Amino acid sequence: MNLTYEPENFELLLSMTIWYDILFTVNSGGKNLQSKDMFINMVIEQLKGLLSFFEKYRENGFEHAFISAKEIASEMDVKPMFPEKKKN
Repeated sequence: MNLTYEPENFELLLSMTIWYDILFTVNSGGKNLQSKDMFINMVIEQLKGLLSFFEKYRENGFEHAFISAKEIASEMDVKPMFPEKKKN
């Protein structure tokens, strides 16, 4: 049984890159919110920071994720192209 998995298409690599960015940020914020020393004003600031991340990510996050996914794809010998959809 092989425990390593190498994605074979760029669409999957890009999706994984986007999810990594989002989940890393949410997880970091979640860990901070679980602190025993957390006060309501600190919670509000954490949530504002999270909202700010999503607003910025909506504007330019895809572009950064695309660049990262292209770099990963080149290291894995995956063509940085989306599959063409068949037209009926």
